[in-house]
Amino acid sequence: MKRLSQLGNVLSSRSGLWGLGILAMVVAGFAIVIPALRLNSENAPEPELPLKQGAVATSQHLATQVGIDVLESGGNAIDAAVAIGYALAVVHPCCGNLGGGGFMTVRFADGEETFLNFREISPAALTPEIYQTLKDAENGWQEAGVPGTVAGLEYAREKYGTKSRSELLAPAIALAQEGFVLKPGDAEILARNEQKLKDSTLQKVFFPGGQLVGAGDTLVQSALANSLLEIADQGPSVFYEGKIAAEIVATSQTDGGVLTQEDLAAYEVIESEPLACDYRDYELITTPLPGGGLTVCQILGLLDRFPTQRVAAIDGTGHHLLLSTMSFAFRERNKFFGDPRFTEVDPDDFLDIDYLQQLTQEIPRDRPPDINVLPIPEGYETTHYSVVDPEGNAVSVTYTINGFFGNGIALPESGFFLNNELDDFLEPNKIGFELDHPNAVGPRKQPLSSMSPTIVTKDDELVYVLGSPGGPTITTTVAQILVNLIDRQQPLQEAIAAGKLHTQGQENRVVAEEITLTPELRSQLEDYGYGLTTFKQWGAVTAIAVQSDGQLIAVTDPRRPAGAALTTQPDID
Repeated sequence: MKRLSQLGNVLSSRSGLWGLGILAMVVAGFAIVIPALRLNSENAPEPELPLKQGAVATSQHLATQVGIDVLESGGNAIDAAVAIGYALAVVHPCCGNLGGGGFMTVRFADGEETFLNFREISPAALTPEIYQTLKDAENGWQEAGVPGTVAGLEYAREKYGTKSRSELLAPAIALAQEGFVLKPGDAEILARNEQKLKDSTLQKVFFPGGQLVGAGDTLVQSALANSLLEIADQGPSVFYEGKIAAEIVATSQTDGGVLTQEDLAAYEVIESEPLACDYRDYELITTPLPGGGLTVCQILGLLDRFPTQRVAAIDGTGHHLLLSTMSFAFRERNKFFGDPRFTEVDPDDFLDIDYLQQLTQEIPRDRPPDINVLPIPEGYETTHYSVVDPEGNAVSVTYTINGFFGNGIALPESGFFLNNELDDFLEPNKIGFELDHPNAVGPRKQPLSSMSPTIVTKDDELVYVLGSPGGPTITTTVAQILVNLIDRQQPLQEAIAAGKLHTQGQENRVVAEEITLTPELRSQLEDYGYGLTTFKQWGAVTAIAVQSDGQLIAVTDPRRPAGAALTTQPDID
């Protein structure tokens, strides 16, 4: 596999990564396209390809600008993804993080692919019995896994990036030290979690004058800035073996947790091939287990057995088909999937054409499938970002601390929240639970996840980079967006903004966004026997599309107005 650092010399004509950049282009929730320049002479032939450009889409506009600045200073998509990851830890503290973990799917310009798993891992001492003891004592540390974000970002930068660690951390450090002005979308997330922030040891950060910071206020995070400075100077060692590690361990043990220095020091990023599957004439490059890519692929694999026209139908019949495939995919997920290091699951078995065809024949014509499996809990508050650089390298990243602001446990000296990711395991006292379940809690395991950072190609050419937060709805959201794009031929912005629905098969229950259920569709689905619950909205998709002429469209979800999608200035020689 080619290292991205070998793609060319890093441009040095720009100074600094954090500046005004192209702020005039910040338009949250709307596609931004820079057209190819044309030759002045009407008789001169047009260039074979448009001028190269890069694109970034994230759930926070300042983090998007950080990524654009990296690309415009000569960095590649990996460099931008690393800088964005650190920046989101500052400007999107509910979900961006140093104290969590995630997945990174990468497609290089030469067609090579890789996948980085830096998800949290449980402490070595966390047996089912210990977990239940801690949970019964209502100790938040039973839910905190060893964080992987810092290790994952540094692994990606060192192996595939072109820029120094200090250069990529500089924007995040400046944002934490100097502060940033909160927009209404930023303030709304803080207000929704006011009590958790008030109860945390970072109360002085978010309530500097006794009241929660709001829109127009400047949020300064000095302790977090110091941690980022230490990481920039010392690398991941300070996080996993040094000063920051010491605070994590001391806080854990003070509160009765079992996380140790050895757990932190033993953390390793897992690099592997991504999961690949086909839908219609497209290929998905997505997350292997313990991620949600296999569920996305199985939903689409089932739908692929039906004609496009039937899948594209926006009526009760089309939605019944979609809900049925979701139900079957979640049945497989909740019965068989878990950390692949601890269970033998061959993805090919679940994507086998004959097996998928057999499942489609089990879909009832006039009622929901008879499926009722044990649900697996999962947090909904995650964040996703997408990057494409001017060379055509693409990165799709979803990372998380699980709930908004994790479990509320914050490190006052280090300035960040820890995750509550281990509640994604099945609990030992759940009805019907067996200790040999693939997603049973256990030492040094990764819990099952729905995170599905995905890259889509057609005829070996990059087409889409996308992903979403949303816990178990991530998989169904990604699948529905691809149905919108491929079967319904919707533009990217429309495909993302469209209403969505979700089921995991339990007792025919369906959750639908309010904008999804027209009176007619509600009546049709109720006639099938679905129990419908409406929810205002979910998800926060960020995506990039490559048009047939090579131009890029970057889009953020209107559900998260604090986000932004930007493209770089054309590279004019």
